[in-house]
Amino acid sequence: MATHVDAGFQLGVFAIKQLIGEGGAIPEKTLNEGFDYIIAKEKKTIEEDSDASRGQKEREKNIIEFVYKCMKEKVKSHIESQNRLLK
Repeated sequence: MATHVDAGFQLGVFAIKQLIGEGGAIPEKTLNEGFDYIIAKEKKTIEEDSDASRGQKEREKNIIEFVYKCMKEKVKSHIESQNRLLK
């Protein structure tokens, strides 16, 4: 997770720039690593929940991973269609 902190930050900056209309582009590697960071962070948060059973934690982590991977593909497709994904 620590190796992708910078990519997570860069992905956040890219998202904010999109919201305020500044545009810009993002390298595909940064996009992938940024989402990997988000997934790892979410899984860590779930793992730290002392009230959830092992089974609940695994189900939640699987759902989180699926949702963020789907989101990543939609984001990637969208920014690629606008020629803003750097390969």
